[in-house]
Amino acid sequence: MANSNIVWVDFLFELAVYWLYKLADIFGISYEEVNVWVFCVAWPVFSIGAVACVMYLIRENRRLRRQKA
Repeated sequence: MANSNIVWVDFLFELAVYWLYKLADIFGISYEEVNVWVFCVAWPVFSIGAVACVMYLIRENRRLRRQKA
C-alpha cells in the first residue's frame, strides 16, 4: 500500500490503515466511515477540547501568578 520509500513513514501508514480496518470490523462499518468519524468528527472535537484546556490553563496560570505577587 504505502509507497513513499521512507521506511518509517510506510510502516506508520500501514499500521494506521490496519487499525482503521480493525475499528471498522469492531463497529461493523466501512473503512471509509471510520475515516470520516476519526478525521472529520473525533479529531476536530479533541482539537477544540485541547485548545479549550490550554486556554483555561493559561488563564489559571496568570491568575495564580497575580495571586502570588
